[in-house]
Amino acid sequence: MKRALIIILTTFAFVACSKDDVVMEYRGEAIDFNASNGNITRADAQKPTFTDNVPQFHVWGYHINGASSSVKMNDVLVEKTGEGVWEYSPKQYWPKEGVIDFVAINPTKTEVEAGKYKDHRTNQNLVTLSHDGFATNANREITVTAQRKDATMNYSPCLPDLIYSVTEDQSRQSTAVGMHFRHAMAQVKCKVKNENEDFLLEFRPNCAVEIHNVKSTGTFTLPSSTTVADSNDSNTYGTWKVNDDDHVTFDIFTKENVSINGFENLTDDPDREGYIDTGYFMDTSKPSAMFIPCSVPEWDRSKPASQQNGAYFVVYCRVSYQKGTMAQRYYLLGDKDEANNIDRYDPIYVPVPINWQPGYCYTYCFAPGKGVGYIETGEPATVPLTFSLDVTPYTNGGTITTPL
Repeated sequence: MKRALIIILTTFAFVACSKDDVVMEYRGEAIDFNASNGNITRADAQKPTFTDNVPQFHVWGYHINGASSSVKMNDVLVEKTGEGVWEYSPKQYWPKEGVIDFVAINPTKTEVEAGKYKDHRTNQNLVTLSHDGFATNANREITVTAQRKDATMNYSPCLPDLIYSVTEDQSRQSTAVGMHFRHAMAQVKCKVKNENEDFLLEFRPNCAVEIHNVKSTGTFTLPSSTTVADSNDSNTYGTWKVNDDDHVTFDIFTKENVSINGFENLTDDPDREGYIDTGYFMDTSKPSAMFIPCSVPEWDRSKPASQQNGAYFVVYCRVSYQKGTMAQRYYLLGDKDEANNIDRYDPIYVPVPINWQPGYCYTYCFAPGKGVGYIETGEPATVPLTFSLDVTPYTNGGTITTPL
């Protein structure tokens, strides 16, 4: 009798455990993601799709069910494993009730701290990115801070191309959650054009171009609404907050021994003879020159550049002239003392108004030998220099309407 009772109880326990296991394993639909965006910037080129350049992002999910709330996903890495396929582990499942607000960014502070954005002049990480997680609507701030190695250096432009996405009020569904990403940063490129076939333009090694009186730190607040594609609704875009007293100098061109001799063709594009752009100055395996979006009035030349906070570029170059039967070069700007191995590169100051917006690329083209150009006191430079500005969104072509 005891043996029969034991068998019966054991069988009952087995059935009960099995039933519990079945209930726990049934979780309904899994939470899946799909990502979209325009082009992600690169130092040397732009590629046509989001996933070509950023094959991963991090997600936070905040579950709201009536008056109660909880963290559903916390800094979950989502990676592309195939065309249109995004995976993460362990898998999360939709709750039976309530909605989830999703926030995604790339990169995170952990990835920045890992040294992905090292300054190629120093091989040091000269940027910080901080956030406390985005599980609640009240906590959606990201602070980006550029740094410098020491007081003798300018600030580093090797900031991350921060992208973000918000998808609100998502309930239990069998389809993937669409995450549309936007750019939070502004990209700045520079190029120089030689428009005189008898000129040789040479640029100061390690620091050929500086941009003065822009922002080194800013706090970006993610939007409170879903980042819908092609939307003009300002609520779907994040906002930057910067310090009005923050005025620092960044290096842009930093590669050594760069020059343009006459109309020398420096690219594979025959329509760009005589141009030299950021790719020749910066190591193209490193991040592009990214900046915190900001607005700064141009330098007012009624005062020396160092005495006020208007924005201006400084181009350090040497310009020499040699034509026909001339036995040697004549230096119009800077000098080269070969006997004593001394190189001198003189600065040309160019006042510019700054109005950098998130999601746009600003390309400044400088042309020594024409235009105006100034010295530090605001008086005309010996060799003039003018510039033009080309503003484009991160995607190729199309009409500029709203940033990505």
